Amino acid sequence: MLDVELGSLAVIVAGVRQETADFQVDTFQASQVDTEIVSSNFNQSELLPSAALTVFPVDEVQIRAAYGRTTSRPTFNELTPSFFFDPDSDQQFIGNPNLGPTLIDGYDFRAEWYPSTTESVTAGVFLKDYTDPLERTFRAQGGGGQVATFQNAESADVRGFEVGGRFEFARLRHWFSFVPEVL
Repeated sequence: MLDVELGSLAVIVAGVRQETADFQVDTFQASQVDTEIVSSNFNQSELLPSAALTVFPVDEVQIRAAYGRTTSRPTFNELTPSFFFDPDSDQQFIGNPNLGPTLIDGYDFRAEWYPSTTESVTAGVFLKDYTDPLERTFRAQGGGGQVATFQNAESADVRGFEVGGRFEFARLRHWFSFVPEVL
């Protein structure tokens, strides 16, 4: 990790971490005597960089731009070609032994204002770019039924904005004269 202060104007924080995952799941159907074992596995080693630049144009304001990469791996249930029941969704699933991990690149840009030590206002935009994301899909079963399963999609993204704030009641009373004095 690197943490560099550029005087009182800006700070750069950057780093990289390495994650290694070695998954293997061997599945068989207990109800069948001579059943073939199905193996699901992947061995993944990724360098996951991150960096953030924070600029301080005035004492009470920060402007931040950040990037980070992470990974999300399928669970053992999602990797096994066995049926399982999810009581939360009341749905039956079957796993997929051909799933791979998802890489996620996240971008964030935000401005923060701190009018006092106990108050803040923030606004930001973000983007998460997914490579090989897991998605739920359905597979036809005999008799016209369907069962939920999983597959890797090519890509996906999530975009959004967020705003937030925290103020003292005294300031709110001043701004909004109709707020009762008991607050």
